[in-house]
Amino acid sequence: MEIQRRAGQGRLSEIAGADLIGVDKFIRTLGFYRLATSSFAALSPEAQAYYQAYADGVNAFLTSHRAGWRPNS
Repeated sequence: MEIQRRAGQGRLSEIAGADLIGVDKFIRTLGFYRLATSSFAALSPEAQAYYQAYADGVNAFLTSHRAGWRPNS
């Protein structure tokens, strides 16, 4: 999820190194993050609440399982 979030924001080089700066620039030029932000703002308050509740649930799980969680375990 972290990789997908950073990819959509054009911030992969922050964790994967300078070789991805060109990819980050390209992704930022496409404007995916700006589009997602403006699309969310255009949703009804009810739809925004659903998405926020989902994100809150994912974050709560990650927080509560941070110490022992391993991918594919």
